[in-house]
Amino acid sequence: MEDIHQAILRQMGVGRRQYQSRDMLRAQVGYRLDRDVPDRELRKAIEWLRQNDAKGAWIVSDSGYEGYWFGESIEEVKEHCRVTRNTAFTLFKRARQQVKLAEQALEEPEQLRLLA
Repeated sequence: MEDIHQAILRQMGVGRRQYQSRDMLRAQVGYRLDRDVPDRELRKAIEWLRQNDAKGAWIVSDSGYEGYWFGESIEEVKEHCRVTRNTAFTLFKRARQQVKLAEQALEEPEQLRLLA
């Protein structure tokens, strides 16, 4: 486990009321590491923790809160994962439909003229 992973785990609060916004978490983790932590690096480190660390698997988030925290129960973790799966399914369906429509446009020359 890298220093950034340990710093994230130390900063994470338990429960929705103790959430850490991404900006706040970036600043606090950066302070612990004595360097700037880019947003992308922070998000990648959180994803690594969720996939590879038993404690990190308890990190949940909510776009309404725009932050992260440790879930207070396994039900909260499962709900977060359910929302994540639904989002992934929606993105998959949208991408499949987009490809289908783009291929349809190739078959219909008048639609291609509209793209030009």
